[in-house]
Amino acid sequence: MLANHKAFLFDGRLHKQREKLRLFGWVINSLYCNILYVKYYPGPRTDFFSRQKIFLTHSGPLSSERRKHEPNRSITDAERTGRMKIRKLFQKLLYRICEAAFYFFYALLKPLSPSVFSKVAYPFLWLFVSLVIPKKRVVKNLSAAFGESYSQATKKRLARGVQEQFIQNLLDCFEQISDHEHARRTITIAGMEYLQSALQKGKGVIALGAHIGNFVLLGTRVGLEGHRFHTLFRVPDDRRIKKAIARYLPHYHQSVIPSLPRRAAVRSILAALKRNEVVYILGDNLKKGRIGALLFGQRVPSPRGPISLALRSGAPLVPMYLVRQYHGGMELVIEREIEMTRNGALANDIAENTQRVVLYLESLIRRYPDQWNWLTVRMTNYQEGSAQRCENCLTELTLVGEKGEAGKTSPGL
Repeated sequence: MLANHKAFLFDGRLHKQREKLRLFGWVINSLYCNILYVKYYPGPRTDFFSRQKIFLTHSGPLSSERRKHEPNRSITDAERTGRMKIRKLFQKLLYRICEAAFYFFYALLKPLSPSVFSKVAYPFLWLFVSLVIPKKRVVKNLSAAFGESYSQATKKRLARGVQEQFIQNLLDCFEQISDHEHARRTITIAGMEYLQSALQKGKGVIALGAHIGNFVLLGTRVGLEGHRFHTLFRVPDDRRIKKAIARYLPHYHQSVIPSLPRRAAVRSILAALKRNEVVYILGDNLKKGRIGALLFGQRVPSPRGPISLALRSGAPLVPMYLVRQYHGGMELVIEREIEMTRNGALANDIAENTQRVVLYLESLIRRYPDQWNWLTVRMTNYQEGSAQRCENCLTELTLVGEKGEAGKTSPGL
């Protein structure tokens, strides 16, 4: 009885703290909207709350609501310029906040042991992750992916698990800075023979990854094995952020290929493949792309980059991902090369192989739903039969792989 009473009091205090954080965020948002409104918006000066609503209507979530009431209204040059200034200012502010947070945690890391650092940093990281990975959005995507297969309570627990995994990943990344052998001690490798076999072809390797588990330390673990490893990454267009990345990247035993500009990125990737090195590309950025592929039965825009590079260069496409085990350790899983189907028409080959890769990523997400961040895709309604289509694709991938490499099996295919 006493234990239940204490738990009830603890839940009440936690609820009050969350309400205070929400109120604080609303106040900061209101002040920020009013400051930017006064500085950039050319419209009339109104009261405090009207300014906030007008600002959000012209530059954010309420823009769709405005289009409903004014469908034929075009955006003026002054409004377009104001939006661009607001977006750049907000982006610059976000960069400064991230930079300050990084150096704050780095300063805590030096005098504290890893266990004490985890306890001290956890509340701050929880607040950060709650803003970056909102639980409601994760639950919405889980509902669109699995429908009624999971109860609402299970989806909320999975969303909480996604946030917990992200926090642990950040803690591991900070510990890698202070201890260069952290990744070697905590990460085991399964399937290294598949990477060695792909490298023996002499055309380099395109490592197909996803935002599952600690995808940052994946390259660190492979780099510690002596392989030259490059990660395709969108480097922020900010001088101070670039300087920080250049300073601390050597701790992670890999290099970064900026994804922009695209032509320069393609040249760097092809040059690394010619040197028989490993290029890591995350294939689950499913918000923008030229190929319409099915994910959980829903059509999503998929990037053609990994498939196009594999078909043009002849480099093997090798899936690899780093997941956290339930006992606390991490495992780097390297699977057998995905054989590309070639029918003679490059555009059709890219579209067909992209669909196969997206279905493979879906199977990976189904295995580790609490370790994918669920923010790299937009889904709407649940589609029946998607699980069967995913299983059929895995069967096809297995058969194609067995033709190219008889007698061998992969833990994932």
